[in-house]
Amino acid sequence: MANHPYVGMWVTDDGQIRHELLPNNRYDEARGSRESAYQGRYEITGTGTTPVSPPMASSSTTTRCTTAA
Repeated sequence: MANHPYVGMWVTDDGQIRHELLPNNRYDEARGSRESAYQGRYEITGTGTTPVSPPMASSSTTTRCTTAA
């Protein structure tokens, strides 16, 4: 198994926006070829199958992710 600095990744269908979900409930967002375009905080809530799309990121944004059961 590969050793990554993140615990998960959220990616848009077109691959243009990518959130590396870090173990300290922070994320690092890349947009297109721009790495670390935004950083923010995320929460894991519930046990559904539909991810909650994040708003435009800023240093005070919380992204809520839904986990699959």
